Amino acid sequence: FFKVIFIFLFILMICYSRFVDNKLRNNKKPYLVHQNLTISWNKFRKIRMSDSNDHKSSLKSNDSIEPPPVSERCLRTQMPVITLTRRLLALAKRPSLSLGQGVVYWGPPAAALQRISDLAGQEALLQANIGSMDPNASGNFPATQLNEYVPNEGIPALRERLRQKIREKNGLTDYDLFVTPGANHGFTAACLAVLDEGDTAVLFEPYYFDHEMSLSMLGGGVRCEVGKSDPKTLKPDLAWLEDRLMNQPHPPKMVVLCTPNNPTGVVLDSTDLNRAAAICAAGGVWLVVDATYEDFMLSDDAVRQVRENVANGEPPYKLPRGPNVLHLFSMSKAYGMMGWRVGYICYPLPSLGTFPFRSLSPSGGKGGFNHNDPADTTPTKTMTNGMVGSVKRGRVNPLDPIGAQLLKIMDITCICAPAVGQQLALACLDPDLDAPQDGLSYVERRIASLASNRNRLRRALAPLSGLVGVGEGE
Repeated sequence: FFKVIFIFLFILMICYSRFVDNKLRNNKKPYLVHQNLTISWNKFRKIRMSDSNDHKSSLKSNDSIEPPPVSERCLRTQMPVITLTRRLLALAKRPSLSLGQGVVYWGPPAAALQRISDLAGQEALLQANIGSMDPNASGNFPATQLNEYVPNEGIPALRERLRQKIREKNGLTDYDLFVTPGANHGFTAACLAVLDEGDTAVLFEPYYFDHEMSLSMLGGGVRCEVGKSDPKTLKPDLAWLEDRLMNQPHPPKMVVLCTPNNPTGVVLDSTDLNRAAAICAAGGVWLVVDATYEDFMLSDDAVRQVRENVANGEPPYKLPRGPNVLHLFSMSKAYGMMGWRVGYICYPLPSLGTFPFRSLSPSGGKGGFNHNDPADTTPTKTMTNGMVGSVKRGRVNPLDPIGAQLLKIMDITCICAPAVGQQLALACLDPDLDAPQDGLSYVERRIASLASNRNRLRRALAPLSGLVGVGEGE
């Protein structure tokens, strides 16, 4: 009798095992989770066939399970050099100073910080009394200014003040902007908004390492091409750029300029910038201008250019406008707000018109032309109303402006820049909190104090003349 029962149970176990196998296969469930370990079904079958004790020990041992691979995009992206520099400084046996990162010694204005302190005090008072408030009474729960989500685009009052700034200081009329968690995020947002699989972006050497890292981490076959620079001035070779865009196949879709340059400090004057913008417009590609260090132009030529602009009734730090030109700015440097993470990306509005936009083609052609087929004379698609559009194989969606793309990108990457940082930026830009002293604003006074440091560094490097150059910027 017991033998019959044993055989029956054995057959039942086999049938149940086959049933589970088929059920999992039919449901296409390739993973089982056991004790917080994700184990492939094939590996689980091998474990199940082993001895019961080995089975339990294998499930409990992390050593016997290899983790899945990490992203190839991340693996091929270099480590941030600033992090490596900090580690080297931590190992120094005596006090050391790094010249590898452009940060200032000052912080935001005291009056602006006091305003944030007052806002924080109001928030603390609200939270302390929130338990005694009637949740059913209207008006008992006012919207907080530091804890709530703010619009993806940024706090309206801050955006309005920044619009005024870019109009008066940079001459960027017909532009709007998004507040970002620093200019680095703004650059990544620009890349996501305008680059597709197979596209190329041009950086001019020496370039800002985070720009290259962003392009490398995008994946999808996005390529980074290093453009030529003048070996003496270190300025981008615009003749090379013009030839690259107009005469060579497979042109890039985006060109990046940084002025004052990080890391060299080299400044591109209005002539350089306008020529670069005209070349990119003629070639139908995007131009991204990173002006993070716009306030740090200390050379005689740069100061003379600013004075001439003001004397001619033009904005002091005039930048090129165009339906294909994006601009990046930061509050980190001039206002000492590095840790508060506030920057902004400026993009053209529809009123700036159109430009011939070179889109991807299945043949890898240039500007919509199939350069492998001489008979192909299809004209380039036109970028209307300052729009990026959904550019896929020559098609442009005229109802998809670049602002809409930036809105999506902000929502999925960070939702919004930190509310407390935006409130501090708003306070820094409040003219009532920045009364000029000796005709200079808070930022102008601080930057003027850098002149003696710069001159001292130049004297220290003088013996290396011919080997080390000092740029026009910081």
